[in-house]
Amino acid sequence: MPSLHEAYWRHTNLYLSVIEEANDLFNSNVGQEKGLVVFDLNSDQIDSAISWLIQLVPTDQTDFLLVHYVDALSTIGIVRYSAREKLIPLYEFQIAATQRLSIKELEADAIDGLGILYAYLGHLPRAIDCFQRAERIADGTKD
Repeated sequence: MPSLHEAYWRHTNLYLSVIEEANDLFNSNVGQEKGLVVFDLNSDQIDSAISWLIQLVPTDQTDFLLVHYVDALSTIGIVRYSAREKLIPLYEFQIAATQRLSIKELEADAIDGLGILYAYLGHLPRAIDCFQRAERIADGTKD
């Protein structure tokens, strides 16, 4: 029988694949409604997995999973979550995870995503700051 940690880990990985499926459908020309249905049917489990993941002591493994979760939420999340209350904190967790992993390309992408959220909310100076930070990091990696 798996430990509680192992069970949560499996649960979290399973619902990452559900988010990715929902996001892929949402981004397709013909599956946007289907993507929303998949997401909505699983939203309680997705939220539970995210809550569990962000409360863990960071490791490379949990950081990679967190980065993938936020990436998977990048499009569909904007129509199902509050940018201010849910997505911005998730992107900040993602940025911290990419910094711990020392993967500059992922860090630049995460900061750019945060900038998009700030622009969406009309916080243009903060958005521009994020875009400039992301650009400096990307330039440093030749990305």
